[in-house]
Amino acid sequence: MKQADRVRYARLRAKGRETLAERREMLEAHREVIRRQLEQLYDTLALMDRKVAIYRDLEKESADV
Repeated sequence: MKQADRVRYARLRAKGRETLAERREMLEAHREVIRRQLEQLYDTLALMDRKVAIYRDLEKESADV
């Protein structure tokens, strides 16, 4: 969450229960950003796993020669 959003959240929190829905919406939006980032990280991790496997296979082939 950006600093400006954290400040806005804190101000809303100070206003009390009347801002519960707005704060929840902010948290849900931030959660979605994190979910998308995690998805990208998992995709990158899978790519790296495939690359590492290729290098292991290449090393094994070189050792067998």
